[in-house]
Amino acid sequence: MQLTSAAIEYLRQKNIPFSTIIHPTNLTTLDEIARFRGQTISQIIRSLVFRYSDKDYVLVLAQAGNNVDWKTLRDTLGVRRITTATPDEVFRITGYITGSVSPFGLLQKIPVFVSRKILQEEIVSTGSGIPQVALVLLVKHFFQALEDYQLADF
Repeated sequence: MQLTSAAIEYLRQKNIPFSTIIHPTNLTTLDEIARFRGQTISQIIRSLVFRYSDKDYVLVLAQAGNNVDWKTLRDTLGVRRITTATPDEVFRITGYITGSVSPFGLLQKIPVFVSRKILQEEIVSTGSGIPQVALVLLVKHFFQALEDYQLADF
């Protein structure tokens, strides 16, 4: 069976090398997920959607296990208030359900900020747009696949 999602099709169209990992639904902690993937927690990249005005959103890519510093994000965006997007907003903006959000193949073009710490990794995994399926890429291919992004220190 060949898996497909907007993220997977996006990577295929760009000829970006990647693999997929399908994991069972009984994995509930980051430690379990990382162990199953043969990775460290810092190699798992979370795609987090924040709202910073009535209709403006930003995607933040950060290592699992590391919190995003909200003050730094507000300062980076030049705003006084941010909130995490609701699951409905996440789906409307990205086309993906919460927990499977990929930074690739988004429905809407929104600013993307990437934690500079990700550059320290050789291989990373991220959401594929399909629950329980991760995309695995060399970090150089991960950044090659991102069309427009800004590095930040969260």
